[in-house]
Amino acid sequence: MQAAKTATPDELLSIGALAKEFSDFDAANTAYAQLVKLTPDNPDYRNLYAMTLTQSGAYEAAASQLNAALSVNAAHAHSYFNLSMIHRAAADDPIIAQLEDRLGAENITPSDNYAYRLALGKFYDDAGDYDNAFIQFQNAKQSAKIPYDHAAQQAFFERLKTAFTSDTLKNHAGAGDPSEAPIFIIGMPRSGSSLLEKLLAQDKRITALGERIEMTSVIEAMVSRHEGREGYLKLLPNMTPQEFARCGADYCDRLASLTKGAERFIDKNVLNYLRAGFINLILPDAAVIHARRDPIDICLSCYFQTFDPAIFPFTFDLADMGKYYALYADLMSHWDSVMPERICHIDYEEVIADPDGSMTKLIDKTKLSTPLQLHSGDAKSTMIATSSAWQARQPIYETSIKRWKNYEKHLSGLFEALEKSGFNYSGK
Repeated sequence: MQAAKTATPDELLSIGALAKEFSDFDAANTAYAQLVKLTPDNPDYRNLYAMTLTQSGAYEAAASQLNAALSVNAAHAHSYFNLSMIHRAAADDPIIAQLEDRLGAENITPSDNYAYRLALGKFYDDAGDYDNAFIQFQNAKQSAKIPYDHAAQQAFFERLKTAFTSDTLKNHAGAGDPSEAPIFIIGMPRSGSSLLEKLLAQDKRITALGERIEMTSVIEAMVSRHEGREGYLKLLPNMTPQEFARCGADYCDRLASLTKGAERFIDKNVLNYLRAGFINLILPDAAVIHARRDPIDICLSCYFQTFDPAIFPFTFDLADMGKYYALYADLMSHWDSVMPERICHIDYEEVIADPDGSMTKLIDKTKLSTPLQLHSGDAKSTMIATSSAWQARQPIYETSIKRWKNYEKHLSGLFEALEKSGFNYSGK
């Protein structure tokens, strides 16, 4: 990265972004370090550097950058939010008082209010002050809530089930690319997918590529070849085995330069659960791992996080979360009915209770021979390119199981939405 030493700030931003796109976090860190050196008073640049350091497992260095950003601008909301992702607060932690003061200031922008409240909610949760934590999360989400069209979402899920029937999958059996390289980890956000990625990435034959968008790109390319006249679901009945194979090869080719010679690679875009039927058609020998977790823990954890509102509009309201979760659970049941034993289900609680047994199950599903071929060095050498990077690197612990019990009195809307949607939850 000699070029980074003579690059302008704009060039360094581009270098860092490109390096991250290709999972070269060393190069990204070098670019962002130089960017901060050139512009030390820009808190946004320090945040960029801190997030890449976090994904690299360098938490102390990341916290140092975020604290430096706050020393430049004590009101910088995203620094507080990003710090909340890697710092566990005690009840007397000064950062709690700092955030309370910030929320008492005048003329707070809506975006700053949102970030302050999410950060403060997380720190209250750390300190065991669950009622005040929920108030902050709820106020944050209500302040930024956007419309969620559940009827449209439900109609889309029904179209998926109609397009991918047992007959459709049987009629196209044997098509697709024969590669066994991809490992898809699918499911809901906050389901423990990063923990599964971490376990698998311990093996040097597997490269973790984080949350990839290539499957969407493959579908878009397929539709474009048909001049975009119809969505991909309508194209399926008339696709040839050669077209399915082309899509599978296209997907693998798009990621080939990132795998660093590994036998397998992990795509942890959990929303590929929507495309499980398509994955089965274009990559019939790829491993598909479904990360499952207690549904209330998932819904609450999603509610406590920030997501792209264009993709996750349901995460701003607990009742919407419940309705969406019921659709997801129904679709996963559909995949099991039309593709029996195709998807390997791994429960988060199972991993916590028996990590070695879960690892054996994962190895079997990915067709790797035992024993594990571990990387030299510790687990921190493995990149975790996700917002859950800090949590995924922590020692396996049980406190995240049934975490929702701390907030039970606030969750009646979530329970009612699940029940009205026909989802039978017996964990209460």
